[in-house]
Amino acid sequence: MEDYATTTIHMTPHQFKDYIPTPDDFDSVYTVERVRQVAEAFRRHLATVRSGVDSRWEEGEEDKTGSAVETSPMEETVLTTWAEVGRMFSLFPGHILQGCEVEPENDSDEVHLVVNAALLYASDCDSSMRNGPNWELQRLSIVFRPGGPTEDPFDKSDNDNHRTMMSRRRISRLLAARAGKIFAYQHRTKLFQIFVNGERFRVLRWDRSGVIVTDAVDYANDLAGTRLLLQFLYGFCKLSDAAQGLDHTAVRIRTGSCGWLCMEVLACSSGDVDHDERSVASDEFSANFAFPEETRDAPESPLFENGLLHHDPCAACNPSTDHYSTTLRHDPLPVWKYMRALFRESLDQNSVRYQLTVGGQHYLVGKPIFEASGMVSRATRGYIALEW
Repeated sequence: MEDYATTTIHMTPHQFKDYIPTPDDFDSVYTVERVRQVAEAFRRHLATVRSGVDSRWEEGEEDKTGSAVETSPMEETVLTTWAEVGRMFSLFPGHILQGCEVEPENDSDEVHLVVNAALLYASDCDSSMRNGPNWELQRLSIVFRPGGPTEDPFDKSDNDNHRTMMSRRRISRLLAARAGKIFAYQHRTKLFQIFVNGERFRVLRWDRSGVIVTDAVDYANDLAGTRLLLQFLYGFCKLSDAAQGLDHTAVRIRTGSCGWLCMEVLACSSGDVDHDERSVASDEFSANFAFPEETRDAPESPLFENGLLHHDPCAACNPSTDHYSTTLRHDPLPVWKYMRALFRESLDQNSVRYQLTVGGQHYLVGKPIFEASGMVSRATRGYIALEW
């Protein structure tokens, strides 16, 4: 993988099982006959779009540079095949395979995120956008390509061919861009990704230090390869949230919870102080203005003691008693205007909100106002947070 040559580790599929172990009940769920049926279903569905081409990749016509052009199904068809076979054999227990088309971010963007696919947790599907990428909900990223060595950035053959090298570089950036999107929208320690190139697949494990990738395996024409694919899929679906890569110190705040409603209320206020340089009148600052040095060791808010707020921001609320008191709604603690404006901008209705725990203290956040660029990076983010 050229763009990450110094941060890429190659493993065999069996070595990779240290990250996604095979569940003990795998053999009883996927008998030898069932594995054969899954392999046959993959071959049959892929073959329907080949127009007489053999089930293995065949050399086609030559282009103007003399390079061989390979005949293969388009990635949309490979996605459709996976979705259909997944439904037939329940390949994603507890999860749903979702795919959609994603437009490039700008006309000059070399990384065209055309077909986006992922596994979403089944309970998250009600809050997902049917035709959207749902970056904030993806559990397992799946990248589909038509097939052939020119589409595989980890294939080192024929690297002297400029056309092949540029194609692989583009796919390398696509894989990193997909992973980077998910890391940007979620709080993660790692991310698993499956790269499906026609009839072959690789499993990737991303973190901020680089990527681990398995050897390519034929899942359609080799029963051992089909079995490996099923082991990875079944094993991933049985992993805990933390093992799937979610950061356990970041807890999602659901719509309508105590913290979510409080963030909505405190995003708006008319009593804040303008931060522009000027001569300040002696009475401009309220006695309750939140100077950081004064609030750092402030006692717990009386709203908790009076039962107007839950100690757990993720707890469900009673709208008739929680948050909507006159005190909370009309008299929030004054701050600098720019701070509340940035906090309000971070509360995008389509973005997930989190409770972050840092040094034993809880902070409620929306979207970051700053994020270091690059998948392999220092991964720092900046927030305007509500201290709970």
